[in-house]
Amino acid sequence: MWRGADDGFASAFACYWLTRNPDTGTYFVIDEIYATRLMAEEIAERVKAKDLSIKLTDGRRHFLNDRILRGMLDSAAFAQTGQAVITRGDQMNAAGLRWIPVEKFPGSRIARIKNFHQLLAPNPKGPPWKPGIVFFSNCVNAIRTIPALQCSQRDLEDVDDAGECHAFDGVTYGLQYRKLTAGRTRIM
Repeated sequence: MWRGADDGFASAFACYWLTRNPDTGTYFVIDEIYATRLMAEEIAERVKAKDLSIKLTDGRRHFLNDRILRGMLDSAAFAQTGQAVITRGDQMNAAGLRWIPVEKFPGSRIARIKNFHQLLAPNPKGPPWKPGIVFFSNCVNAIRTIPALQCSQRDLEDVDDAGECHAFDGVTYGLQYRKLTAGRTRIM
């Protein structure tokens, strides 16, 4: 389990918790925080509380997650804009959130869009006709905003920046975390 987030103050801070079924490869977006006008300290408290309130099961018993998770945060949150001595991303990490800045490159959002479209298609390893990504019903802002995204007039492969793309960015940043960690193995 991990998270991904798009930072914002006047625009929405959009944070999503994700997990993946190791047998089918299906991703599940299980929870969200979607709010405006939050200071970094408020974000840290809300995210840590959500991390520790996620209900888990091992098939026999139910219990609460007992650790602060890791995840990917929009690299703009780590940019020094001159508004503060320490960036919002660094403030959140100082409060214990363990964010990794997303690495952006030319065309990276288009790559995230293509990956997302692939996940919306039926998952060949999963149940018939089920997508490779599933949103829990409590992710109301992702469910509301992602289907409403429009194509950019400048580049039809991209989304229109004028739309509400915070949930999309938060989810797809989270999907990058899984790709970042999927290939790690312990060498003895």
